[in-house]
Amino acid sequence: MQEESTDPYSRAMNLLKDMESVLSELLDSLKEKTSIETPNVIVTMNDIKEDVDSNVPGRYDPSSETILLNYKADLSNAIHLYSHHIQLIRLGATKYIYISSEEGLRLPWMMRHLEQAA
Repeated sequence: MQEESTDPYSRAMNLLKDMESVLSELLDSLKEKTSIETPNVIVTMNDIKEDVDSNVPGRYDPSSETILLNYKADLSNAIHLYSHHIQLIRLGATKYIYISSEEGLRLPWMMRHLEQAA
């Protein structure tokens, strides 16, 4: 039987990896319905937001197809970011990145088409 580590670093890393594993399994189960490959998932303790105007505690990185999610996020936040992954797959990476960039430069978060669709 393996002993649980008591140092804060190991406990935090184990917690984050466990959360990543559960979320990856959940998203993988959606693959059967969507036929879309599961994105990479990274759970972090760092304070991140999708945008300064957003309440979503995470981001989707289209260049690496990775959902970066704060450990305090809920399932609706994870699904919102997964929706961006679906958008990327359906639009194609080049078009998604272009639209996302242009909307990000021109419009507030709540007015962006990709955000409304997600």
